[in-house]
Amino acid sequence: MLEKRDKLLDKRIEQETDKARQLLREGKKPQAALCLKRKKTLDVQRKRIQASMVNNEEMIAKFEEAALNVEVFQAQKSGAKNLKKAYGGIKPEDIDEQIADIQETMADAEDISNALAQPLGMEDDDFEDDLLALEEEMATEDMKDLDNVKIGKSELPAGKEEVANEEEATAESDDELAALEKEMIAS
Repeated sequence: MLEKRDKLLDKRIEQETDKARQLLREGKKPQAALCLKRKKTLDVQRKRIQASMVNNEEMIAKFEEAALNVEVFQAQKSGAKNLKKAYGGIKPEDIDEQIADIQETMADAEDISNALAQPLGMEDDDFEDDLLALEEEMATEDMKDLDNVKIGKSELPAGKEEVANEEEATAESDDELAALEKEMIAS
């Protein structure tokens, strides 16, 4: 009902404003002033109605909030009651003792795992130096083999011989290293 009244007043305010403009164009200043006075009265009424609408909306919101608060309170009360039942006779001291036992057992398990994971023979570091030396030796051999390979100048464009030799050497070296790594992983 208030919304309808607000719309009606808004429309009447607009009509009074238009009427005042028309009267001013016609040179009827006193009648235009009267229209503006009516407009001002209607505007005061509209503001009061809008304030009432805001108050009503606030009351509805407060009522909804109160209903929600009651519902939340009831849920919390029920939850607390059920939580007390679920924990039964458990005391915080019992929990502290049990956590200490669990932590001690976990520490023992960690010590056992670490002891079992220790290497029984040679360290991996011993093999890394040998592996590096072997890789260098193979790379040197590959370079010597590449020196023996000859490609005719007619097969390559001028100035490209050196680039082709380097690319072939790199590709072969990469293939050999990959094969060696697979063998090392397999064994």
